[in-house]
Amino acid sequence: MKEAELSACKGGSGAGTMPAESSEFWVSSSEPGILSCVQEELGTQNPEQGTVLLARVRRPQGLRGELRLEVLTDFPEHICKLEHVLLALPGKPLIDVQIESARLVRDGAVIKTTAAHTIDEAETLVGAELHVFREEAWPLPLGSYFHFDLIGCTVLLKDGAPVGKITGITGSQNPLLKVAAAAGGEVVLIPFCEDICYRIEPSLKQVWINPPEGLLELNAI
Repeated sequence: MKEAELSACKGGSGAGTMPAESSEFWVSSSEPGILSCVQEELGTQNPEQGTVLLARVRRPQGLRGELRLEVLTDFPEHICKLEHVLLALPGKPLIDVQIESARLVRDGAVIKTTAAHTIDEAETLVGAELHVFREEAWPLPLGSYFHFDLIGCTVLLKDGAPVGKITGITGSQNPLLKVAAAAGGEVVLIPFCEDICYRIEPSLKQVWINPPEGLLELNAI
């Protein structure tokens, strides 16, 4: 389920890319609440460039080079605000193309780029992925994090003792961090909420927790 509501999109180049904000913050354990995880994917092609996957081309749309997209982002309206996008085809380098128009439709989105002006040219782009650079990803509200910012973080207790590393996240309404125990052999499920995860520092790959007594033992699987 997408976390952001669909919004109307206009034709044309749109409002441009939006700058990313820092996802790092401190929360108070006296104000419990559920934190949010956003399931965006990092681009696997040219990973050193730090791209985020937004959509995939499903088929041509019409005769003038428009592309019908399968939307893979939690923020489909982001596509309508971009001036450019990176196209990734298997075995080929990323191509930076301008977006001439974009709109949301019932089962995805339709865009027109400078990469295709005919249906034949659009056919060659079927299966291509649309990426943006990491710094151009949709800015998240306070308390929301991309999955890829959390996966790989070390989970630490208040005294600095390591619990393990985050290997995955399950659930959307009440997300749970899947943590491979530092001692090995177990996976611990930790609720991703403010009264437990009181300090989150993706840039340091650290999540500090203050779990209730017995939680780690009870949630071991």
